[in-house]
Amino acid sequence: MVSTTTMHDISASEVKGMAAAFEMANVACIFVNGQGQVTMINEKARGLLGVDLQIVQGELRPAKADEAVAFNRGLKAVLGSELSTQNGEADIVTLTRAGKRPLVAHIQRIGGEMQGVFSHSYAVVLIDDPEEKFQQRPATLVKLFGLTRVEAEIALLLGQGMSLHEIATHRAVSYETARAHLKSIYRKTDTNRQSELSLLLSNIRMR
Repeated sequence: MVSTTTMHDISASEVKGMAAAFEMANVACIFVNGQGQVTMINEKARGLLGVDLQIVQGELRPAKADEAVAFNRGLKAVLGSELSTQNGEADIVTLTRAGKRPLVAHIQRIGGEMQGVFSHSYAVVLIDDPEEKFQQRPATLVKLFGLTRVEAEIALLLGQGMSLHEIATHRAVSYETARAHLKSIYRKTDTNRQSELSLLLSNIRMR
């Protein structure tokens, strides 16, 4: 018979491996047990902690009271759900920050055959930082579509709703130069208009 200590160690080892995998994928993750206590946090997530989001008495706690209530409600709902009935859906909570766009926390149930009272972790909180995503997007588009750095930056401005005239002014280039870049962007991304490009960009997980 497998001892409870061995069961816990196996689960902890699995969670450690998952945390390392998330770190390699540049994803911030925080694991919690059945009581909502933080069991493991990777370095990416640790870098997002601060005044607006802290670990207090072992629990992840947003600074704003209403967000703390929403987060705890979402966490309890996920922890209380049956793994087989959650359908892979995560509870999503936004966490505001001073002077920056809000973090987006995805609370997801995890488990396996040995999930039970002795399990190391019951859920994982994956945190998206929109500020970082925006900074890294040009490199992602360069890699995915073979755009030049300039084309990638223009594509992102188009995706944000700027007109080609506005982009030309913003980048201090002629309209014809911006238009030439636009034609190349459409060709490489297999799109034909700005709305199609915007939709394409919105469906890409930029990291």
